[in-house]
Amino acid sequence: MLSYRSVDIRKSLQLEELLAREELEYIIEEEVAKQTIRSWLDACLKRTRAKEKDRGHVSLLEGLRATNEPSFQLLEDRKDTEKETAVKVGTC
Repeated sequence: MLSYRSVDIRKSLQLEELLAREELEYIIEEEVAKQTIRSWLDACLKRTRAKEKDRGHVSLLEGLRATNEPSFQLLEDRKDTEKETAVKVGTC
């Protein structure tokens, strides 16, 4: 019986008021959805970081940097060797 007595507010509003109210409701729903997603992602990130810290894992970027540094060093050493060889050949 309660639903029978309830008044639908949409019927009593003018068109402009109804559109403004619906737009506001849409904006609020969007913000709530964004905040929910942000908080969920933050929680996931915190959990991941806590697991890495507990296990002593190195982050993905740090791991990639560590594996790339030796190959860059090898390339630089080869370039230096080639320059030295070119200088020796040119002076002999």
